[in-house]
Amino acid sequence: MNASLPASGLNSINPAYREPQNESLVSGVSWAAVAGGAFVAAALSLILLSLGAGLGLSALSPWPNAGVSVATVGVASLVWLIAMQFISSAMGGYVAGRLRTKWVDVHTDEVFFRDTAHGFLVWAVGLVMAVAVLASAASSLLGGAAVLGGAAATTAGAAVAGGAAAQMRGTSGTAGDASTYFVDSLFRTDRATADNNSARTDTPARIDSSNAAGAPAGSTGSSTAASTSTNMDSQRGDSGRADPGTRAEVLRILANGLTRDEFPAADKAYLVQLVATRTGMSTAEADKRVSNVLAQAQRAKAEALQAADDARKAASRIALWSFLALLVGAFTASFAATIGGRQRDRVPAL
Repeated sequence: MNASLPASGLNSINPAYREPQNESLVSGVSWAAVAGGAFVAAALSLILLSLGAGLGLSALSPWPNAGVSVATVGVASLVWLIAMQFISSAMGGYVAGRLRTKWVDVHTDEVFFRDTAHGFLVWAVGLVMAVAVLASAASSLLGGAAVLGGAAATTAGAAVAGGAAAQMRGTSGTAGDASTYFVDSLFRTDRATADNNSARTDTPARIDSSNAAGAPAGSTGSSTAASTSTNMDSQRGDSGRADPGTRAEVLRILANGLTRDEFPAADKAYLVQLVATRTGMSTAEADKRVSNVLAQAQRAKAEALQAADDARKAASRIALWSFLALLVGAFTASFAATIGGRQRDRVPAL
């Protein structure tokens, strides 16, 4: 009769009766074992990363035909990334599996699942720890770079001030601007050399004429003639150079033209006229020079775009291979944890 009573009725009849508990009061996750395995995985990742970086740098060389190629180093780096994840994750998962508490009265399938979950948690926590350490190191490097950048900014400010002063004097622009090279190529001329040579040839005649007038050698008349000759040489030497305003205008024209697929015909015709006026060249010669300089600028633009595209492709490959390496690490850590758990429980491996 009592057997037909519910459990609540049994409790009312016998207060000492307790219902059987189907849930354990202890969590199925051993966080101490997970933390230990994660520290092992993160430490091994950093050690192997340092080893790989050292081997890669020792294999490279700035000298031509020395050391391995950049492509070979790139492939080796990707292989090493997968190997690094495999080794560190396997060791961390195995340690977590051996250190976790032995579960009593738990089905074998449940034990296998818990060991797998422990290995996956080791991989996840170790990855976050490694990223945090690398981010901290990167921020330290950036902080040091900021200090060095402040000193460099002071030096750069002085250099820019010197460049501005050079522009005011009518000399070339800032050396750091690559576009100024094309402007220099447009306004190159040999007129200064020819004028200086002719000036040196005419100087003795002017001195002889002053002496013939009765002035003694080394007198004021001779000094005045030499000074006048020097001033004329200076004026002739600067006659073929473009003023800062013209150079700035040409820079803007080049910058605007290089943003398009084809250089505007009106801008090219204006540059031809400007080069012919400044250098004394014929229109045909000026047109040929402008065409050559524009071709060089277009090639430089194409090379820059190609370099950017190569960098994009390299970044894409690195991201995809990193994804594969992380998947390998997750699987390895989970599987290694099951092996460690079976050895901990003294269960023969399958």
